[in-house]
Amino acid sequence: MKNILHVIDTTGPGGAETVFVQLATCLDAHKWQSFAAVPGRGWVYDTVAETGLQPIVTPCSGSFDLRYLVALCRAIRNHRIDLVQTHLFTASVYGSLAGTLCGVPVVSTFHGRPDLAGSERYRALKFRILRRGARKVVFVSESLRSIERLEKRRCLLSTCNHREQQDTSEPRNNPSVRLSLHDDPPMYFNCY
Repeated sequence: MKNILHVIDTTGPGGAETVFVQLATCLDAHKWQSFAAVPGRGWVYDTVAETGLQPIVTPCSGSFDLRYLVALCRAIRNHRIDLVQTHLFTASVYGSLAGTLCGVPVVSTFHGRPDLAGSERYRALKFRILRRGARKVVFVSESLRSIERLEKRRCLLSTCNHREQQDTSEPRNNPSVRLSLHDDPPMYFNCY
């Protein structure tokens, strides 16, 4: 069994938050032990906790929050995380940096244009961190995938229909993103 840390920097509710909760709570418990890092109390925390999964509170604030980075690194080490799955831009940047520091692969998911819009301070540095730290970047729409700031070899198209495939053969009818760690059965993120 592999340990996966799901990371988000919002408390919801919303589309990305719903996908976060579904992915954190619905993976096959025989293959994946899920841990959910959330910034505080709110809809995401409550919804995850209702399923029996105890959220890890990792408060975040400001442009560069060293406390948030330390909290993510601590969660990765304390729970012996094998894969970090992030949602939204800020969580993806910090998750990528924490994954790099801890030697753990990161998959980042972008859910909408607000993830990448605006002229936030240090944006170029954040994209460099993301390019270096995220093994894969999953976009939930074609228009998001067209962002030129990320390397195309890491950019994958998916939808919010993340699920584990029961058999380990490749799906025939729809394209999918295949993610696996070492010799483990892959996790598929299907594109419908």
